[in-house]
Amino acid sequence: STLFPYTSLFRSYVEDLIARRDERERAIVNALSQSPVAIQSLADQLYGKTDPMLRYASERNVLAHLLKLEAEGLAEQSGDGWISRAVSNPETKR
Repeated sequence: STLFPYTSLFRSYVEDLIARRDERERAIVNALSQSPVAIQSLADQLYGKTDPMLRYASERNVLAHLLKLEAEGLAEQSGDGWISRAVSNPETKR
């Protein structure tokens, strides 16, 4: 609209952010389907070229994804890592 000429730009930006977050979550789910994976390893896979100064932030972002997946019943902690609930308990497979 003419009152808010940047609305479509903001919408596009937010849609891109959501798409990247969904893509990252799918990558985490795929990584968890093999065996338990540590947060640090997941961060390396997802943010391999991240500036070392942002390492902590990338690990916290991975943890946020894992906690969301845990709340949804899709992931759980296993020893020093995380694993898909479907791998740790085949009966929960959907």
